[in-house]
Amino acid sequence: MTAVAATGTRTNAPRFPGNISQFVTATASFGLDSDLSRGIRLLFQPLLAAWALWSTGAWRAWRARRSSF
Repeated sequence: MTAVAATGTRTNAPRFPGNISQFVTATASFGLDSDLSRGIRLLFQPLLAAWALWSTGAWRAWRARRSSF
């Protein structure tokens, strides 16, 4: 895994529970002042995380390491 991907994963993964909490409690923040906007963010967050892992080569490195066992 590249250093960029490792850093991104460590800093972005913990945010997901907070985003779920903001959706459930209807907390407005960062310009997300409706349930629709918070829900859209939740739907796309895993996709964006996967895209970040793929674009940095971390996904390929993880699969290569996994298949070598």
